Amino acid sequence: MSQPLAFTNATLITGDRDGTVLHDRTVIVGVDGRIATVGPAVETSVPDGARVVDARGRFVMPGLINAHAHLFSDGRPIPKILTSERAEKLVALFAHSPFGHRWLDGRTKRAILTQMNTGVTTIRSLGEPGYEVVRAAAAIERGDYLGPRLIPSGPLLAIPEGHGAPQIALICADADATRRNTRQNLDNGVRAMKISATGGVTDAKAIGHAGTPEMSETNMRIVCEEAHAAGILVAAHAQSEDGILAALRAGVDTIEHGAAMSEEVIALFKDNPNSLRGHSS
Repeated sequence: MSQPLAFTNATLITGDRDGTVLHDRTVIVGVDGRIATVGPAVETSVPDGARVVDARGRFVMPGLINAHAHLFSDGRPIPKILTSERAEKLVALFAHSPFGHRWLDGRTKRAILTQMNTGVTTIRSLGEPGYEVVRAAAAIERGDYLGPRLIPSGPLLAIPEGHGAPQIALICADADATRRNTRQNLDNGVRAMKISATGGVTDAKAIGHAGTPEMSETNMRIVCEEAHAAGILVAAHAQSEDGILAALRAGVDTIEHGAAMSEEVIALFKDNPNSLRGHSS
C-alpha cells in the first residue's frame, strides 16, 4: 500500500465468542497492509495523507476462513454427465492436458478472487485435478496479484474407482502407490493432504454407497506418517462412523463431512496420539 487506509464510522464485528458488535469505530491500516489501530471514531485520529473510507452503515469484520474448498468448481451442482462412468475418464484426460492446465489455472484464479472479494482471506483447498492451487499460491506470494492465504492440497488420495477418482485423485492401489503418491504431492509443494476414507455423494454409483469405507486404515496411516513427517495436516473425506474411526486411528487430523458421533469418536477427537497434534505434544 502506498498510503495508510482509514475506515471511519464502521460497525465492527469482532468475531469473539460472545458475538460482540462495536459501533462507530475507526480502523487504521498502515502502509504495510496491517491493522495499526482500532478505536472509537471520536477518539481515533486519522493519519495525514490517509485514504478515508466512510463505512457508516457498513460492517468491518475479521477475514473469513474457508477450510474446505474445491477451487476448480464454482459452487454450482456438477452436471451429471461429468460424473458419469462414460465421461469421467475423458474429463480426467482433459484436466491433465496442457490446455486443461491453462483452463484450470484461469478458473482457479477466478474462484480465489471471488472468495477474497466476499471476505474470505484464508482458503484450504481439499482436492483438485492437479497443482493449480499450488501455482496460484506461489503467484500470490510473488506479488503477481492480490489474493488470500492459500493452503493447497493438490489431488486427493483415493483407491481405484474411489471417491474423487480419477478426476481429482491420485490412485492408491496398494501401499507402495500410496506412499509414492503422498510423496508426489509433497514434492509438488502441497500444504495439506486429503484422503477419501469413504465413498461420497457426488459420484456414488448406488443409493447408500456414500459412507462406505474405501481406503484401508493401513494405507491411511502411510499417508499420515509421510505428511506428518513434513509437518502437513491430513484431512479425510469420511461420511460414516466406521470410516471416521478408521481415519482417526490412522492419524488423520481433520474429518470432512462427518456422521453421527459416538463415545469412541469423541475420545479420538479429544486425544489422538497418531495425529500431528498428538505427535507434537
